[in-house]
Amino acid sequence: MADPDDDIARAGAGIALALWWYQQAAYRVPGLISLGEQLLATGERLDDRVITMEGHAHIATGLYLKGDWAACIQHHEWHLRLARLLGDRFNEQRAHGNLAGTLMKWDRCSDALEHALAQRVIARDIASGPGERYALLVAGRAYTGLGRFKEAAITLDEGAALADQAGDSLRQVEFTVARGLVLIELGERESALALLSEVLEPARATGMKMTEVNCVVLLARAHRLLGRTREAMRYSIEALVLAEQMGSPYWIREATREREAATGQRSVTA
Repeated sequence: MADPDDDIARAGAGIALALWWYQQAAYRVPGLISLGEQLLATGERLDDRVITMEGHAHIATGLYLKGDWAACIQHHEWHLRLARLLGDRFNEQRAHGNLAGTLMKWDRCSDALEHALAQRVIARDIASGPGERYALLVAGRAYTGLGRFKEAAITLDEGAALADQAGDSLRQVEFTVARGLVLIELGERESALALLSEVLEPARATGMKMTEVNCVVLLARAHRLLGRTREAMRYSIEALVLAEQMGSPYWIREATREREAATGQRSVTA
C-alpha cells in the first residue's frame, strides 16, 4: 500500500512487514534477505544511515537462519558500527546481542561472551528488559562452552529469575534448556534428563522451533549418555525431522550428530 515512488514509506512498510514475520515466528529467509537488500539500496541512495542500518540488520537475520555465519557477522558488524555512529543505544545493544548469538554458532565462546556482556551493560543502562535477558542467556551458554560451569549456572539462574518477573515464558523455557546442558556437561545426567523432560512440552508450546529442537537434541544426548539407546534414537530422529522442517543447517548437523552417536552406541551394545 506504500506509495511506490516514496522510498521512505516503502522502507517503513518493509520494516513493519519484517516485524510482523518475527512476531508470527514466520522466518522467511529469502524474504528477509530480499527486504534487507532493498532497504540497504534505499538507505545508500538516500544517504540515510537509519534505513541502511535496518537493511544490514534484516539481511543478517536472513543469513543467520540460512546458516551463513561469515556473511551474517559482516552485516551484524555494520549494524553495530552504524548504531554507534547514530548514537542509537537500543540498536547498539541489539547488534551486540546478535553478534553474540551468531558467534556461539561458530563456537567462538570468548568473543560471544564479550558481546553478550557488552549488550547487558547497555541494556541495563537503557532499561531494556528483553535485551538484558537475551544477554544473560547467551552469556550463560558462552560460559558453558568455555567450561566455566559455576558462572554459567549463576548467570542462567539470574536470567531465569528476570524472565519469571517479566512473565517472559519463552526466555524461561530457554534458560531451563540451557541449564539442562550445564547439568549434562557436569555429568549430572539424571537431573538433566528430568529437567529437560519437564520443559519439553512448554518448549513445544512456545511455537519456536529452534527452542523445541534444542530441547529435543539435548534429550537425545542425555538418554544416550545414560545408555538408553532406544530413547536416544527416538529423540534424535524427532530432532532431525524438526531441523529439516526448519531448514536449519546448524540444527540438522546437531541432530544428525546425535543420531549417528546413538546408532553407533546401539551397534556396540547389540
